[in-house]
Amino acid sequence: MVNLRTAATFLACLALASQPALALEGKTQGLNRHLVGILWHIQHHYGRQVNVTSGCRSYSHNRRIGGARESFHLRCQAADIKVTGVGKDQLARYVRGLSDRGGVGLYCHDASIHVDTGPRREWIWNCHGHRINHGHPAHSRLASG
Repeated sequence: MVNLRTAATFLACLALASQPALALEGKTQGLNRHLVGILWHIQHHYGRQVNVTSGCRSYSHNRRIGGARESFHLRCQAADIKVTGVGKDQLARYVRGLSDRGGVGLYCHDASIHVDTGPRREWIWNCHGHRINHGHPAHSRLASG
């Protein structure tokens, strides 16, 4: 039986090896290969550098900023990103259309969007600090931020 997550990671690595270099900016050290493949697709689509505003996090930093207890950032499987000249709604719309993406989240007071390699789901943090889940109901309690 083929492990789809491993296959996706392998294909992302092949794509990276055969394409122009990924020009990430910001907090990129240690990011998961599958996530890097997603970021490459975003860069390739817009022809612009992807700025990672939050990548891998330590447990203490994650607690300090109010991140989810089981955040994919703790496993280097998530990034909060923005692309200069691309609005967050437009960016989120594109990322939601990618077949190999996991979670996609938007924040009220931040120009970045959240992208991860976990289960496929979507959410928006509204301006009152409440999360509105748009993904599969069973995944609504899974880590995101």
